[in-house]
Amino acid sequence: MDHFLAEAAAAGSRFLLRKPFTADDLKTTMRRSLEQLAQERPELAQRLNAVMKAQQGPGHLPPKIVLPPLPPQLRAGDKVKYEGQSDTVQYVMVRSGELVVQLKNKTELIPAHKLQRL
Repeated sequence: MDHFLAEAAAAGSRFLLRKPFTADDLKTTMRRSLEQLAQERPELAQRLNAVMKAQQGPGHLPPKIVLPPLPPQLRAGDKVKYEGQSDTVQYVMVRSGELVVQLKNKTELIPAHKLQRL
């Protein structure tokens, strides 16, 4: 671990978190790092605070993150509905980060979110 700390310090890093770390670990570490930066560079901290306040404005809430709907959990042999027709899942795979399936009566791979599980 000392090797990593030395490399991080040489690269100008302000902190090093060991994986796995929690969201609270990251928040706490970032807060400490920003507080330290504010002491070292108060002019930078003032500019950062001004920008953050200007973006938020009075009573402004950050925009909600809209996540896409999760595709149904599928296995080979599951009955599904695709384009109004019933079919059976033959293969399930992940292609370029997207869950896709091949149905018994189709040759192309179909994104799972286009299927309705029966």
